[in-house]
Amino acid sequence: MAHLTQNIVELTTQNKSEHDRLLSCITAGAFICTDGTARIRVNDVGRAVSVGDMLLYPPYSTVSLDESDSDFKGILASVDYEFVIASVKSLEWSANLHFISRHPVVKLMEKDYEIILSLLDLIAYKTSQLTTPLNTLLLSSLWESLTYQVLTAYLAVHPLEADSNSIKNNIALTFQADLMQHFIKHRDVAFYAAQQRLSPRYFSAVIKEVTGHSALYWIVQAVTGEAKKRIIESGLSIKEIAYSLNF
Repeated sequence: MAHLTQNIVELTTQNKSEHDRLLSCITAGAFICTDGTARIRVNDVGRAVSVGDMLLYPPYSTVSLDESDSDFKGILASVDYEFVIASVKSLEWSANLHFISRHPVVKLMEKDYEIILSLLDLIAYKTSQLTTPLNTLLLSSLWESLTYQVLTAYLAVHPLEADSNSIKNNIALTFQADLMQHFIKHRDVAFYAAQQRLSPRYFSAVIKEVTGHSALYWIVQAVTGEAKKRIIESGLSIKEIAYSLNF
């Protein structure tokens, strides 16, 4: 069973000053709006959300809250990006991860909304219990169920076809998983091509074809996204953050 690093956080008027920091902490996951309305900025594009809306986190994105009404409330749920990649690969529509990046917000169907909130409540309850081997396994299973339910709910709104070229799509997803692990030390396209025993030229062409962006673009996105995240979270100086990112 996949190892998961997971977290559930509520956004309310009581922790409004923390909203940007909490939003920036998510590597992969979903935000569910449970009350009120807001405008959430994803990679400089504003997205309106209201009750019943779900926002999926694109890889290497910058997310912040532009504005919200006094009733705004929602739930953030995050998991390992590596687990998301594995889940998408198993569904054989990995290229559609990039479609999700371009269309991250959906209005959930009523039943899917209820199921996702029920799973979140159950996960929160089980997390509060004593840690035992059985409870740990149960929590992992619940997080996997939540991840698949989120993907199922998204597909109910945006039906997507299975990948027609799984080899190239898996190259692109493997690159993103490798990037998550190595971008602080390695920013050379040739390094990531070598990880998959591919020539840099072929590797670069595949990444561009599948994702619509060059491999270098994704490397820059990963580095700048992490830098912005550390600026918000760490309290370190720009010089200290640059040093921590191997500049």
